[in-house]
Amino acid sequence: MYPVVLAIVLLVAYSAVMFKRRGLRSPAVRLSNLIAQRPDYLIFIGVPFAAPKEWSAATRQGADSLAAGSYGAVRISEVRAFIVAYANGQMLDCERCGLPLPEGLDGLSPALRAESDSLLPGDLEQGRAYVQITYGPSATRPKDRNHYATTLKNISAERIRVHRFAGYRRSGKGWRLATVTRQFYSAEEFREWYGLGPSEWLEPGQAVTDPNNYGAPPVLWAYYGETASGKQFVAGGALK
Repeated sequence: MYPVVLAIVLLVAYSAVMFKRRGLRSPAVRLSNLIAQRPDYLIFIGVPFAAPKEWSAATRQGADSLAAGSYGAVRISEVRAFIVAYANGQMLDCERCGLPLPEGLDGLSPALRAESDSLLPGDLEQGRAYVQITYGPSATRPKDRNHYATTLKNISAERIRVHRFAGYRRSGKGWRLATVTRQFYSAEEFREWYGLGPSEWLEPGQAVTDPNNYGAPPVLWAYYGETASGKQFVAGGALK
């Protein structure tokens, strides 16, 4: 398939996935569940609330309320349009109600140039000495098997860091890279999605979680990293 056509097909598929993610719960429930996860998410809500015409940055004020600049406090149940994003501007979820995105925010989209990578079970053996990967229910979609939380734990005696990572699909006896972007995700995206903050390193015994991971099983998430002493590894865990 030609690259441009493939990019369009993937973008349509991604839009369908995002529609499915959004469609099962009301905007207020999705917003409440997301902003309860972490305090560093960027939050924008459409104002005026009844008929949104523009975005206002917001902060959480309590279990069921937000503060939106000059508009003051608003109950989450009153919000019709919202955006929740990581600190780097990548969106987690949105209900736009026809509003254009604020400057600096975007979602994941297919790259024109695809990266290729494949893994066999033996490629992951060394990584098991450093990283334990587990999956759990999604906080926002607990009954949907295609959405889940992914946790990495450093089980080694050294600090480790992740340089790049990706989701993989079954391919013969192994796995082949298959992400929305058609490329690896970066070290910065790992820190953002897994809530690591500004630190590059996971300390011995430290665990970090992406609570909003998705992809229909069987899927393998794999992480290319290194230890503080310079040992390179790739660690992966399959969700079947």
